[in-house]
Amino acid sequence: MNRYLSDAYLHTWSMIRNIGIIWVLGLAAIIYGYKKTSSAVSKKLRNYEESVFNLVDILEKRDSYTAGHTRRVAKYAMLLAKELNVSRIKKELLYRASMLHDIGKISTPDSILLKPGKLSDLEYKIIKNHVTTSYEILSKVSIYKDLAEIVRHHHEYYDGSGYPQGLKGGEIPFLSQILTVADGFDAMTTDRIYKGRKSVQQAIQEISKLSGQQFNPVIVKSAINALSNVKIDRKISQLPESDLQHERFSYFYKDNVTHAYNQRYLELLLSKQKQELNKYRHVLLIRVHNFSKYNSEHSWNKGDEKLIEIVNSLQKFEENHLVFRLFGDDFILLLKRKIDSSEREELLRKEVNGTCLYYSTRYIDLPENKLIDMEELEKIMHMPE
Repeated sequence: MNRYLSDAYLHTWSMIRNIGIIWVLGLAAIIYGYKKTSSAVSKKLRNYEESVFNLVDILEKRDSYTAGHTRRVAKYAMLLAKELNVSRIKKELLYRASMLHDIGKISTPDSILLKPGKLSDLEYKIIKNHVTTSYEILSKVSIYKDLAEIVRHHHEYYDGSGYPQGLKGGEIPFLSQILTVADGFDAMTTDRIYKGRKSVQQAIQEISKLSGQQFNPVIVKSAINALSNVKIDRKISQLPESDLQHERFSYFYKDNVTHAYNQRYLELLLSKQKQELNKYRHVLLIRVHNFSKYNSEHSWNKGDEKLIEIVNSLQKFEENHLVFRLFGDDFILLLKRKIDSSEREELLRKEVNGTCLYYSTRYIDLPENKLIDMEELEKIMHMPE
């Protein structure tokens, strides 16, 4: 009997051990499968999110100023979050929200988004809609629902004067308040056509001045430490670089008839863009005379056609130069090299031959590393040679 019990005990124990081994192996397989599946899902989500971030980068390239804006804002937001001892999970939320905070600008017309000047009241009202559009886009995607509210309120001001809901103080999500400071810092330290950039220290002083109004005072204190040593890329500018950007830029700065640049762009270069203007140290003024008589003899439409013909010829004269139409029948060329008198004499000979038109030219060299305004340029142009 004892032997029977002993054998039964050993048999039972063997079964329990085998079941235990099978259970452990099964559990290990489940855990492994879960981790593998979870890893695969996480990888797919990361790839999906990276694709979305890359799409945002592409959208930003509509405007040479906004290119890189979201990544800079995300970088500044992370510096602020670190200084504020924000938890890892919330930091991750803030980073993702920063990367997507302007996605709603996909619905903003180019004529407003790319406008190189102060917006009208109506234009400002339209561009403010981008936060609501961002919220609507993100709240419809399950993995972005937790970001939607953060993005929605990054233009709310601490004193309640912001938008879209006019929230104030603690009513504004804290991560949104961090994003507001990061976004504001980047706007202050980036060159705009109509407004020069601030230095890092000037931007921090401005943020400090707006403490309790636009920005949360606690975050402002952190910004002084977190952002003081930030290095700003001096190449960030709103001036066009690629052919595509030049074409979009032309919406605001080109003459409607000839598509030459207009006086506004020349004034801009002369007054604010020292680095850009230094590329063009040579100026040629061309005055076409007797255009009123030409219009009387041939019609206004024919006069416009002749203006277009003249500009087309001036644009072919040299590579990488700028052609401006001023005062109706005056033109200016900004050049990278000197041109001699024989080139000047032949410049428009073909275009005026056989007509009542004739032209005169005046050539000057701009002072290097010195900005002059339109009034000074006109004075120089009228000086005797």
